[in-house]
Formats: sequence, C-alpha cells, structure tokens
Amino acid sequence: MAKNSQQYWDERSRQRIDESMLEAGNLNKLLKEIYSDSLSNIEKDISYLYAKYAGKVNLSYKEASKLIKGSEYRQWRRDIDGYLKLIDKAEGTQRESLILELETLASRSRITRLEALKAQIQAHIINMGIEEEELLYKGMKKVYEESYSAVLFTDAKMTGATLATNYAKLNEDYIRQAILTPWKGRNFSDSIWDNKRELLRQLRILTGQSLQEGKSVAFLSEQLSERMGVGYRDAKRLVVTEIANASTQGDLEAYRRLGIKTYIYRANLDSKTSDICKRLDGEEFKISEAKTGVNYPPAHPNCRSYTVKGGEQSEGTKLSKQSDGKYIEIDRNMGYREWHSRYYKPTGGGD
Repeated sequence: MAKNSQQYWDERSRQRIDESMLEAGNLNKLLKEIYSDSLSNIEKDISYLYAKYAGKVNLSYKEASKLIKGSEYRQWRRDIDGYLKLIDKAEGTQRESLILELETLASRSRITRLEALKAQIQAHIINMGIEEEELLYKGMKKVYEESYSAVLFTDAKMTGATLATNYAKLNEDYIRQAILTPWKGRNFSDSIWDNKRELLRQLRILTGQSLQEGKSVAFLSEQLSERMGVGYRDAKRLVVTEIANASTQGDLEAYRRLGIKTYIYRANLDSKTSDICKRLDGEEFKISEAKTGVNYPPAHPNCRSYTVKGGEQSEGTKLSKQSDGKYIEIDRNMGYREWHSRYYKPTGGGD
C-alpha cells in the first residue's frame, strides 16, 4: 500500500527522534569517561593526603585541620593557579560563582589541609562541568541542524519543490541562541551547573564527615565513587532530555520557515509512556502556540515524544512498540487509551 503524506511525515519524524537518542547514547559514553577521569583525579588527591599525613590507622581530623605551610603551600598555589588558567570564564552564573569561590580560596595566605583538598576537588568538578557543557553543546548543535535540514528535505520530497527553494542555512549565533533558550525556567547550561554545585556540596560533606569520623581512605573513595555515580546518572538523563529538545526545536524552526501552521504531538506508545504524553498524543496545536514542556516535546526528562506536520489528511498508520520489543502498525489516529486496551500486554516486570 502506498504511503500517504501524513504517514511519510510520521515515519521520518519517528526516525529523527530515534537517531537523536542514538546520538545521546554516544555522548553519554564520552560523558562517562569524563566522570571517570575526574573521580580518578579526586582519588589521587585524597590518597596523597592520606599517604603523607595519616597515622598508623587513618588520617585524623586534627591532622587534616592543620595549616599547610612553606613549600607545601606554594605547590598547592601553583596547582590551583594552573587549574584556574585552564578554566575559561564564560557565560553562566553558577559556573562563574564556583570559579570565584576557588579564586577567593586560592588568594588566602592561611589554609588547612582539608580546605586545600576541598579546593582541589572543586577544581576537578569545575573542569568536569566545562567538559560536559562543551560536549553537550556540540551534540545539541549537531542534532538541531540535522533535524532542521531533515524536515526541509522531507517537505521538498513530498511537495516536489527543490530543496534550495526551502533551505536557509542557519548561522552559528542563531543556533546557539535557540539551544540556550530556557524551557521550564532553565537551559541546559543552567542544569549542568546546578547539578555540579549539588554534586560538589555532597562531596564536601562526605570528605569532611569521613575525616571527622576517622574513616579509611578506602571507605572515603568508595563513598565518593557512589556519589559520582549518582552525579553521572543525573548528567546522563540531562543529555537524553536536551538532545531530544535540540531535535524537536530543529523541527520547530523548520516548520516556521516552511510556513506550516500546525503540528501533531506524537507519543511513543509503549509501557514507558508518561501520563502527560498519553494525554497529548494525537493532539494538534498551532505552531505559534508551541510551548516546550507544555504542549511541545520534550514534556519531561527522558521524553521520547516527537511531532509531525499538521493540517494533512490523517489516513494511514503509525508504528507502535509492543511488550516483546517488536513494532506493529496501528491506525495513526489511535490514542494511548485505545492502544493500551487493545495491544498492551504486561510482561510481569512492571513499567
């Protein structure tokens, strides 16, 4: 059976969001390396402190609270100054405030061993945040441009127009502004640095408590590793969400350039479909009223929903993922409730 226009749009839109999720997966592999390197550097600093000042059992809080002096202080200052030179001051209040804190600490003439360690940890977290921000921005830019171009190509193929007629290359500043536009009160950079500040707070608490309680270096390293793991999972979720946002924002910009007036919200219909996406699935909205997180995807963290061009004939089918992982074709007008009653078969493992 020949595919109609709406069905073709649906398949291409679904393909774009799937490809975006593959990109997110690739980015998260690189992100894991960044977190692993940072944890390794932090563990080296902790091991050095314990090796140099620990007694027969563990490092006492009294020893950790002593001032660093002479050559030890000068070396610490050189290390921190080196970190600060590597860290570019850029946009983002949270990033700048963390750097300012580090600069203020580095300017002090009296500092304890514990304070020096916490400053080193802060430097590693700041550097990790910068690498994470750069990695995610590049990924978002790539996905935004690809989604934008793909919508223009799909429209040209369906209408018979030449691609050059519709295509307008977006400049770097325009794309950057689109990516940095906040949704639900914040953009991806805000979220990264909010997460880093919270991670740093937790690491400081763990370090101080472990030394006060006389815990071993092995115990402290294990606790820090667990907390860094939580931080990585937060960052991983952010990557998936923001890559999806870049993809759907690229679509939206192309819709506007093409003069498309409406879009249809499409949810991925399976056991993981969120309540908000169930409600929005199949609804048609004006392009001028699109609001990310409200009636335009992503609607929530880890959202996999997408949109298709509205205003077309609605006959045809769309793909639905079954509990066995296979896809079947269902009527494209079928909403979540009907899909759930007709096709959903629990596997016993829960959603």
